[in-house]
Amino acid sequence: MRAASTKTQSVIAIARTPAVESVLREAFGSQKSLASELHRSSLSQINGKIFETIDKADILFVDLDPNDEREIATLDQLVSERQGHGAMVATVPEGCSLAQIRKIVRTGVDDVLPQPLGTSDVQDALQLCERRLAERRRPAAGEIDGHVVGFMRGRGGAGTTTLALNTAIALTRKKRRKDPGKRVLLIDLDLQFGDCDLLLDLEPRNSMLEIIRHPERLDQALLMGAVVKHEASGLDVLPSPQDPVPIEAMTGATITHLLELACANYDYVILDMPPALTNWLEPILARLDKLYLLTRLDVPSIRQTRRMMDILAEDLMGLPLDVVLNRYVYRFMQGGKLRQGAKALGRQINHTLPEDTDVARHCVDSGTPVILEKPRSKLGRAITKFTASMVAELIKARERADA
Repeated sequence: MRAASTKTQSVIAIARTPAVESVLREAFGSQKSLASELHRSSLSQINGKIFETIDKADILFVDLDPNDEREIATLDQLVSERQGHGAMVATVPEGCSLAQIRKIVRTGVDDVLPQPLGTSDVQDALQLCERRLAERRRPAAGEIDGHVVGFMRGRGGAGTTTLALNTAIALTRKKRRKDPGKRVLLIDLDLQFGDCDLLLDLEPRNSMLEIIRHPERLDQALLMGAVVKHEASGLDVLPSPQDPVPIEAMTGATITHLLELACANYDYVILDMPPALTNWLEPILARLDKLYLLTRLDVPSIRQTRRMMDILAEDLMGLPLDVVLNRYVYRFMQGGKLRQGAKALGRQINHTLPEDTDVARHCVDSGTPVILEKPRSKLGRAITKFTASMVAELIKARERADA
């Protein structure tokens, strides 16, 4: 484990149960750089004197009851009051749903730890808080709060990577000559078989492996050095490892920190999602602004997509999800097939992309994206329309959230 910072940090913890109190006391006691203060109470019961102390603390740990709306409201208030000068960690009872975790994450806390807690969990969270405090105290070069969009396959061969990278490139386009354009990052999270770099004809790089093996080194400088520039479009790409790694080599804490750094430096962060249900999928879903699930209009694809949606049903509560039907062949008077597919999925099919095999194959073989090589093709026009629709939805959602 990385050595703690030499600067003394003050931490206050509010623990509802003896078990949480015991673990926090042990974890804090092992950190010589911490000046800690523990209170056996709940967030809804703390008094004004503790509130005054909390405001001066560098780090705040809260043992939260996610079913108590008063505690959620108090947490939101604390995050707002401490914004920019403190770090906060919430710990939640075992069995807390992802919908509840998403609600807590949206308040702006730095980390959420599920119980039962271990001392190493708390120590890792403390290190994360120390990094956050250092970043927040560093003069800001500019404030960016990027949109995070995920592309996930309902079944293999649905064209997920093709749509993700072409959408990412479409986002980099300048509307006017003097427009500085948007900063866009494409992250390939298929750690074993990702091929975003191959489809963009980029020089192979193993920077993702460095992030996975040494997450304690991950900061803005490492991220900026890890990405590969697609010169034709200006898109930045964080490719998957060159050599396959175990799918669980990535951790929830690492992907959370990676996304936070990305959002602080890019207007849009596009994720080519992992093909498997991993133990680090939840923090990604918690941070997404939009998720697109790709499928095709054949029975095996629809069936597999429905299974995926059923598995993610609880996790997707509150997360905007659109279904994208790829390689769709429109035929007059055959709209019934589309309706049958939607019925089998149990939800609306929001977008369709046309079958354009020759164009798609040519672009894959040449390492040139459709949106650049064949922008006026059926597929190129459809991707442009899809991207415009996505941007409009994201902007409206952000405006509603800020209202």
